[in-house]
Amino acid sequence: MLQKRVCETRTIVGAKAAFTKDMVVSLNEHFDDLAVDGVVAVKVFEDGSWRANPDHTCTQWLPEFTKDMVETLHEYFDFYAVDGVVTIEVSNRGLWLPNPMAGRQFLGLARFPHDRRH
Repeated sequence: MLQKRVCETRTIVGAKAAFTKDMVVSLNEHFDDLAVDGVVAVKVFEDGSWRANPDHTCTQWLPEFTKDMVETLHEYFDFYAVDGVVTIEVSNRGLWLPNPMAGRQFLGLARFPHDRRH
C-alpha cells in the first residue's frame, strides 16, 4: 500500500513541447475561436508548425490550455524563453515551465485527470 501511494504522488513528465512567441501570440489572440469547452489542445510538430485541437481528440501527453494559462504564458514568455523558445513540460499533473535560472513553475491544469477515482 505504501508503494502505491508513493507512485501516485510522483509527477511524471511524458512530453515536452517547444513554443515560439508567434505561436503564443496567435493562441492568445484567437483563443475564443479555437477553444472547445474552454480548452485548447495544441499539437506541435517537428517542423515547428502547430495545430489547435487536432481532430478534436486529445491524448494524455498533448498540452491543453485554458485562457488564463495562455495569458500567463504570453505575459511571461520572455522570462522563460531560451533562444526564443519556451519549452513546456506536459505531465500527469499539468503543464510546467522550466525556469532558465533553475527549477520549474506550474503553469496549470486544464482538466482533471480522467483516471482519478475517489
